[in-house]
Amino acid sequence: MKKTKLLYIVCCIVFISLLVACQINKEKQPEVSDNTEVRTVEDTQTVVFVDYNWVVLKKEDAYTKNTVILTGEVSNVRYTTVDYEFMDTNVSDKATLFDIKVDKVLSCTSDLYPDRDCITVGVGYTMSTYNEELPVITEGARYLLFCNVTADDKDDVRETYKYADCWICYPKDLLCENIDGYYLVCDFFSDIPSAVSLAGAIGVTKEDASDIFSHVSKEYIKRKMEASSKRKVISEEVALSCIETLKVRAGNGADQLWNIMKNRYLIEETAFENHIRKTAESFSDR
Repeated sequence: MKKTKLLYIVCCIVFISLLVACQINKEKQPEVSDNTEVRTVEDTQTVVFVDYNWVVLKKEDAYTKNTVILTGEVSNVRYTTVDYEFMDTNVSDKATLFDIKVDKVLSCTSDLYPDRDCITVGVGYTMSTYNEELPVITEGARYLLFCNVTADDKDDVRETYKYADCWICYPKDLLCENIDGYYLVCDFFSDIPSAVSLAGAIGVTKEDASDIFSHVSKEYIKRKMEASSKRKVISEEVALSCIETLKVRAGNGADQLWNIMKNRYLIEETAFENHIRKTAESFSDR
């Protein structure tokens, strides 16, 4: 009887182990279709900077060429290679996929948007095809993003609808980081009345870039703010968080950091979201 019971337990353990192994193997398998293969690649912690020819985005296009604007928190960031065939040529693109726990949907013009608490979003770059103008997508960070519902475009040669719910087409301008209750945005949103220049709010210039890059601190920022003739509009803590965020992008040092900082603005979270919502409504009414 004891031997039979022991054999039963061993068989159960083996069976469970096989199930777990199959599940792990299933998770590692690339997503494949007739034309597209999506392979998860290892994060080597190496940043490779490349140059992009940025498209000058018009305000109207931001709201009419994107079907969803939402906010939320990022998790499960993974870097991928998307292989597909286009015009009889094999193409390999880099893409970052991540899950986002949706906080607010500020605008939606798609009937196919997946109304779930958590969705998968894709964007066409990784840290091996990176540019300092692009946000570093990190676990636990919060963003406001303009994107398209992939199910609306099933003719996309990359077949994004099979592995992402939404896709960000203009990450340089329309993937906005939320830092301590403020959105850190580029000059695309600089005309919003409540937008505050990051460099101006701290009171720094290009000559301060080396100090900022090498040993910035809350005390350093406080001294700069006190020496500035401008009225204090953000706290030292917020300013420091923004600089630390931008320093991650500036792999080539102080000059690169300044090139990013000089075109960055802060907008209080609620004010920015309300502005985006109202602007989106104005375009949908046309």
